This record gives sequence, C-alpha cells and structure tokens, in this order.
Amino acid sequence: SFEPSAPQEVLVESLAIMATCNYTQRLEHAMHLLRHEDTAVRAAAVTACITICAAHTKATSSAQNSMRLDNTVTMMVERLLDVAIIDMSADIRRHVLKGLDKVFDPYLSMPDNIATIFLAYHDSDLSCSEESLELLCRLLPVHPAHIHQGLSKLQDELFKEIEERNPVGVTLAAARRLNLMMERGTILLSCKQIERVLIDKLNPQGIAGPSTHPLFVELLRLLCNSIEAPSTQHEDLNPICKLAVTIAKEGPSNQIREAAFGVIRAVMRTKAGVPKNDQLQSQQ
Repeated sequence: SFEPSAPQEVLVESLAIMATCNYTQRLEHAMHLLRHEDTAVRAAAVTACITICAAHTKATSSAQNSMRLDNTVTMMVERLLDVAIIDMSADIRRHVLKGLDKVFDPYLSMPDNIATIFLAYHDSDLSCSEESLELLCRLLPVHPAHIHQGLSKLQDELFKEIEERNPVGVTLAAARRLNLMMERGTILLSCKQIERVLIDKLNPQGIAGPSTHPLFVELLRLLCNSIEAPSTQHEDLNPICKLAVTIAKEGPSNQIREAAFGVIRAVMRTKAGVPKNDQLQSQQ
C-alpha cells in the first residue's frame, strides 16, 4: 500500500520492495511520499526514487546509446533537489545529496539544478553543505560554464573568512571547505596567495589553547594541499619548511605536530618534483 495514511512500517516496506524490484511504473507513488510527515517514510521514498531512476537511466542510455535526457528522471531529479533544500531533517537532505551519484550528472548539470545545489551549499548543517560542495566539484568539469563563476566567488568568500579575524568556528569551516575543493582538484584560487596568508596565520604563538587546535590542523592541511597542487607559482618553500619544522617541534598536540610533518613532506616532494600519488605508489 502507498496510501499516505497507511502505517509507517507498511509504507517503508512497500518502498523498499519498489526499489528492489525497480517498479518504475510506481515511481509517482514514491514521489508523493517524499513529503510524508514521517522521517523514515521520506528516507525510504528518497532511496526508492534514486534507486529506480538510476537503474532506469543506465538501462535507457545503454539501449539508446545517446545522451538524451529522460523526462521522468528530469522531473524526479528536480523534486529530489527540492527535498535537499526544504526537508526539515538534515539526515534526509544529506541522503538526497549523497545519493545523487555520477549517473545523474547530465541531469544535475542543468542550470536550474546547479542553482539549487548552490542553494543547498548554504545549508546550516555542515555535512549537507559539504555534500553539496562535493556535487559542485564533481560537476565543474561536466559543465564549467554554469559552475566556474559561482564556485570562484564561493572560494573568494571562504578565503576572505580565513584571511580576516573571524571566530575559530567560522575559520575552521572555511578551511575545511577549501581543503575539500583542493583535494578534488577544483581550487580556482592562486596557491601563492593561499600560502602567503597561511604563513601569517600559522604563527606558533597563535595556538592559544585546545579550542584552536583543530583549526591549526586544518590550516596545516590546507598549506600541505596548496604546496602539492599542480601550480607553477608558489611562495618560497624554504620559509614554509622552517615554519613547519618549528611547529613540528613546539606544537602542543600530536595532531598539530603530525600535520606540520605533512607540510615538511610536501615541501620535500615538491622540491624533488615527485607528485604525492607517485610517492605513495612507490611505498606500496
């Protein structure tokens, strides 16, 4: 039964069966349940919609051997993205964003959907915001024309939050997000600019207490990622290495000292012209 008034356990089980059996003809029932009052039902509806649409997309693209978008999937992706910004539960919003994998990229790359993902980035829940950022990083090579400008503006704002004197929590969130984009190869800022600011921010005297330790670890990770980014312009690596050595010696926690050693290793790899991935492979 897919009647909204049916017991919660009946609806959840029915939706699970629908997803397992790929009942495309019942997809409309699942769509209506995306706004059910029960969180478990909405979560099951999201899973059913994503699972069935993914299977349908793979089957039709293989059969037609074309990139033509399916109207049903187009509509469903739009509905799911609506859920990702309006659902009351952060778990549901995150479930949607995490579930929309690469098979949906042609649909997610539509301008209106990209605009919705940018809205989801401003979610008050950090994990939802970061999931939307993951999507934008993944979609940048697919449709740079619609993402590059927005992502560049976003990175400028995050960098400004690090550069200015902000509360620890604000700076930490900004550093985490820039690290995510750096690790996905979608950073659009100048590495030299990032490194110049981080050298100033990572003054060992600024490690005031335990509450600042996670921030220093994240800033050291960002410095490490920037040094190893494929850029032709970096700050002078010698002062960076000296700073990292000082922090590795005097850092007040194991996490900070280990992150500083990561910067030292990054400097050595960069000076030797050895990409990080190549070194990892040689060690295995």
